[in-house]
Amino acid sequence: MLAGILSALNRQDEAADQYKSVLEIEPENQEAYLYLGALYGKQDRFDDAIATLSKLIDLNPESVLGYYYLGRVNAAVGRYDKAEHYYREALKRNPSLSSSSGISRVSSSCRSSTPCHRDL
Repeated sequence: MLAGILSALNRQDEAADQYKSVLEIEPENQEAYLYLGALYGKQDRFDDAIATLSKLIDLNPESVLGYYYLGRVNAAVGRYDKAEHYYREALKRNPSLSSSSGISRVSSSCRSSTPCHRDL
């Protein structure tokens, strides 16, 4: 996707516009929801990130990455109970995440003074 290239070039606003254009044409494009939600998280647009990733979960209640990123975004804004809920949902769907994703590391760093959302 062109949006991915724009994002890699740090042209975040243009990338977001491209993802939104894709969703206008393909409103069920799960990949676009995932990447747009993650991009919003990087931009500190946490409410937009949560809304976008929630749409992904509505489309695909089995989206491991959707739950994972919802956990990260909620942790970034200090909603640790919600973050833990979403992490658990991701782990339920893919138990191998616990060792490969650093969920416990992300969760513990978000409870400290470290700005955890920078890792989104």
